[in-house]
Amino acid sequence: GILLKREQRPPPVRCDPESPKTCHRLALAYDRGDGGRPTDPRRARQLYEVACDHGLVASCSNLARLLLYGRGGPADPIRAGRLFARACEAGLATACMNLGVTYARLGDESKAARAYDLACRARQARACHYLAQRYERGRGVPQDPERAHALYVRACWLGYGPACGP
Repeated sequence: GILLKREQRPPPVRCDPESPKTCHRLALAYDRGDGGRPTDPRRARQLYEVACDHGLVASCSNLARLLLYGRGGPADPIRAGRLFARACEAGLATACMNLGVTYARLGDESKAARAYDLACRARQARACHYLAQRYERGRGVPQDPERAHALYVRACWLGYGPACGP
């Protein structure tokens, strides 16, 4: 038989809580419309919830994203922040980046800057850019144009085009 890359394998047909990865893969299919499925953010939320409850931090992060933006149900930025924090503490750098976005949306620029710093240290280019903006403007951190410049350079070097401007 032909071996398919992980992304090419069809999603599972059901969620088995004893195997949270099946729930996560099925949630991804509903979240993105993979495997011929129509997108169904409500169903994706339910499936991410099962996988997250069974310790899959990537599912916690994806559930938090849906909660933050109100996809598949009401927005809940407070719960989204808790889930992003859990995934960030477990080492998921994208969750640290999104934790910063969540704190910024909630108006806590100091916590946003700390989360962006964690993500930037983990090579999340956009987080470096957002942290540079905070140092440039003194939002949540002391204003520091030199630090801002260094962070813009890092973000550009990591591949975030908007940081590479004039």
